[in-house]
Amino acid sequence: MNTSHAEGTLNLLTGRYLAYRDASEFLNDRLEPTEPTLFEYLRRSFDIPSHQVLLVNGEDRPQEEFFTFGAGDHFGVDYRSEMLSLHRYKLYRTRMQLAEGRLDEAALQAVAEERAGLLTKDPRGATPDPSPEVEAFWARWRQDFGDDGLRNPRGDRLLTELSVRALRELQPRFLMVNYQDPDYVHWGNPSHYTRAIAIIDEGLQRLVAAADADPFYRDNTVFVITPDCGRDANPLAEVPFQHHFNSRSAHETWAVIFGPGIGKGTVDRPVDQSAIAPTIAAAMGFSANRAEGGAIEGAFL
Repeated sequence: MNTSHAEGTLNLLTGRYLAYRDASEFLNDRLEPTEPTLFEYLRRSFDIPSHQVLLVNGEDRPQEEFFTFGAGDHFGVDYRSEMLSLHRYKLYRTRMQLAEGRLDEAALQAVAEERAGLLTKDPRGATPDPSPEVEAFWARWRQDFGDDGLRNPRGDRLLTELSVRALRELQPRFLMVNYQDPDYVHWGNPSHYTRAIAIIDEGLQRLVAAADADPFYRDNTVFVITPDCGRDANPLAEVPFQHHFNSRSAHETWAVIFGPGIGKGTVDRPVDQSAIAPTIAAAMGFSANRAEGGAIEGAFL
């Protein structure tokens, strides 16, 4: 079983293994799900608009911009999530800059070339357009952080900032935050990994605090925290904390689940990664009926 990030994320989103295909003829890391995602199950079960079902993605994971809906004939684009990411903001910014026409000719040409490059990264295109609510979200983001990219946070701090603002401005019913900074350990420095974990911890504290402070979410929110793959524990490895060598530790992950209706204690037995999607579905009151796994036994009160 592949222990790369895109594959692991799709396992979590669909509750199935190998439920993906290449989204490009030329780039084999451009995967898209071939089975329904949690986003689609949720939106088909309940009358929830797209801007309240969100995937927050990192700037170094462009391949995961395609995970908002499955490519099969089960559910599809009408039940997609919307994406908050630096890539999506750049699509918004470049479109607005070209429409406004305030830049000089050379700058406009540079923006047009930037936008053309952004559009080539998504073989499914930039359609459908973001909802009016997400358009307004990006307009406020632009007002606060500008066009130069120098004022907004970067890395996983960016994802936390996007998520906290989304909780306040869009009130999502389902929010998936795809943190990524631990993967900078591929540069070879163990501190890149441990520091990234600390940044994620800080982000999770902000998210939980934001939910607890908001009557819309207080006592009504379940958190599921889980990695998409494990990490090698070999202390002699030249590059530490890897996940590409098919080791046992790269296949072993964990999950922390807490919130109303969730039982206390530890599930002290092996649980398959495909159980995460149906567990989330059960917590939210819908069925992920094409998932291979079932909800984690003992997770609920």
